[in-house]
Amino acid sequence: MSATTKKLITKSLLEDGNSRFKVTYELTGSSYTSFQLIDEMTQDTKTFDQFSTHYENLTIIDSIMSGIGRKPQTDFYQIVIKPVLNFSNIKHEYLKTESADSIETFAKRLKTNQNYTIIFLSGDTSISELVNNLPVLIDETTKIRKFIKIVPIAMGSANALANSIGLGNPIETFDNFLHGMKRTTAFPLYKVIFPNEKQIIFFIIFSMGFHANLLHLCTLDPKYSSLGVERFQLASTEILDNYDLNLKLEIKLAKKTIVSQFAYFALINTPNLEEKYIPSPQ
Repeated sequence: MSATTKKLITKSLLEDGNSRFKVTYELTGSSYTSFQLIDEMTQDTKTFDQFSTHYENLTIIDSIMSGIGRKPQTDFYQIVIKPVLNFSNIKHEYLKTESADSIETFAKRLKTNQNYTIIFLSGDTSISELVNNLPVLIDETTKIRKFIKIVPIAMGSANALANSIGLGNPIETFDNFLHGMKRTTAFPLYKVIFPNEKQIIFFIIFSMGFHANLLHLCTLDPKYSSLGVERFQLASTEILDNYDLNLKLEIKLAKKTIVSQFAYFALINTPNLEEKYIPSPQ
């Protein structure tokens, strides 16, 4: 097995003439293992209203157990986001997940007559927890539907949404946000209704068999969850060697019903499951 490579990279933030921050970060394999914010601005060059864009109900949700977790050197919010937003006069709220139901509680208390912009420092799971617990955002007085804008900053074990819309680099994503996010992308949501009438909303993947077990291991088993993309290869070996993957499914389509045995069943809604993992079933 080849050794994991380490890279030290520096990128600019808030670049405009001579006014800018820089972020130096260490990339170990596919994991961001340290961040450092460098303030190169002088009192003569600081313009505090330069990037004071208004965001309605801007909230940062920091899923502190996602990815490799948050250590003093990997705390992207404290090291980069907080000082830059304060400098830019951008008001925001910060939610650090304290328990498994932190995001569910947050979602259920959102006001239905207001718009929100939510930055996620997480993977896909935290975003899923939000969309599966949202109230219907309609102003009861005006009957106008309200909106939530989601900015995924890829800090989790699985970052399919961010990678699929070109937001795989946390520093570049945050810089794009500061400059107004020049483009938006529709958020495709699908509902699954189970035979017992339980419902879930998904936007990345709905799977059973091999892939479902792979996600379970890579997300919840500490042996794998702290690794980079290599965790998928290691966990796959364990599943193929030790798991029973003979799954019988009945799939009802519009014009026919398929009954068959499956080892791998997945409905995939994004082009990328990781930055360089583009599933292409044949």
